[in-house]
Amino acid sequence: MTGNASAVTFDAAVFGAGPSGSSAAFNLARRGLRVALFDRKPMAEAGPGHVNAVPLRMYDDAGIPRPKAPEHLDDGTPMRIFTKDDRLAFVCTENAACKVDMRRLMDRLHGLCEGEGVRIFERAGAEGVSFAGNRPSSVLVRRENRDGTLESLRVTARLFVDATGMAGALRRRTPALDRHCPPVSPKDTCSATQGVFEITDPTAARAYLERLGGNPEEVLCWLGVEGGWSTINIAVHSDYSKAEILVGCIAEPRFRPSEDIFQEIRDGLPWIGCQLVSGRGRIPLRRPYDRLAVPGLALVGDAACQVFPMHASGVGLGMIGGRLLAECASDHADPGGKDAMHAYQRHYHRRHGSLMAGYDVLRRGFQPLDGESVDRLIRNGFINAESTSQGLAQKPPVPKAEDLGSMLRGTIRNPDLTARLLPKAILMPMATAWYKTYPKRPGKRRLAVWSKVAGRFFPE
Repeated sequence: MTGNASAVTFDAAVFGAGPSGSSAAFNLARRGLRVALFDRKPMAEAGPGHVNAVPLRMYDDAGIPRPKAPEHLDDGTPMRIFTKDDRLAFVCTENAACKVDMRRLMDRLHGLCEGEGVRIFERAGAEGVSFAGNRPSSVLVRRENRDGTLESLRVTARLFVDATGMAGALRRRTPALDRHCPPVSPKDTCSATQGVFEITDPTAARAYLERLGGNPEEVLCWLGVEGGWSTINIAVHSDYSKAEILVGCIAEPRFRPSEDIFQEIRDGLPWIGCQLVSGRGRIPLRRPYDRLAVPGLALVGDAACQVFPMHASGVGLGMIGGRLLAECASDHADPGGKDAMHAYQRHYHRRHGSLMAGYDVLRRGFQPLDGESVDRLIRNGFINAESTSQGLAQKPPVPKAEDLGSMLRGTIRNPDLTARLLPKAILMPMATAWYKTYPKRPGKRRLAVWSKVAGRFFPE
């Protein structure tokens, strides 16, 4: 089959038609490049299909028009944070993360790509990579036609983009880049399960909210349910027709899988009925890879670990990665050349990797804690409405002056937690500052030295 492969040529070929890959394809095409977008699934199924929350400013940063109803579901709803015994700790009223229907977002992104002339190949996945020296020169694609027959394509491009998620379909076939991108370990992986359900007993749903002092559309949130980095979110729609459940925890064997916790919650809410929307997956939490590109190949989205570590949100940061890549590629005569690829990873790390690295230090401090320790952090003001709001907005944490007093008292009352978290609090701004020094020019020695220092902030 490979010997009879049809040949097609583009300036850029993007593999993975999720948010980050579609953003890259759209932004590359609107800058005048001939672009192809590939996905193993039909386009109607490519990318996530559940509900997600993204700060609206991230669409602006990604060069994507902001969503509108019915894709846009809310303007950021208040969050009620509870302790393990269902006591209200605080209410975060400023929530910049606005929910969107991801299926509708994906349909819109694919439409934007088509509008810019992107050639779309569905049911088409990478089967092999050929090289000119160390640089990818072509990708063998196997494509399933609508009649069920298979055909092979030999895709040649000056720039290949891997947006295939943690699978890294092109990255793992490219030794020059893969050696710098270690597999994401379970302790750095979020297991997430989500569902939207029909409410069969609105009266019982209303009573549930009243017992917790909550309101429709608010997110009821429990932290530390299965280790320090874990959460349960429950929300009831304003008309009491639907309810949403989201569970996230670390994908290590010592923790219960998110699917089990999700099922337990579902069984405990007899007023919900059939599941209307489902979402499940594994999401990388670690800081972005030190190397995001080599000549001829760039990573975006989950393939690059471009995910906010504190709550596993990667839609916005991945779409932004797509735009930054397009800007750097189009600024150079060779869109996949060494200078273009280094410019991309330099700009991304300095602008966004610095934020993610700082929060990854913090995440690693919280993760080993048990639920009781997380409750103590909440009760003593270390986790409060302001820090929660900043995390949801994916902005640097800056405590308010009025919160410093309670945090100081909490430090004195909890010397054991202080001893565990203070080193992380010190390292967090240092890691952020180091990422803003990502080497200005390419060079193996420069990058190796930078990576060696960066690794010291994240001891294994």
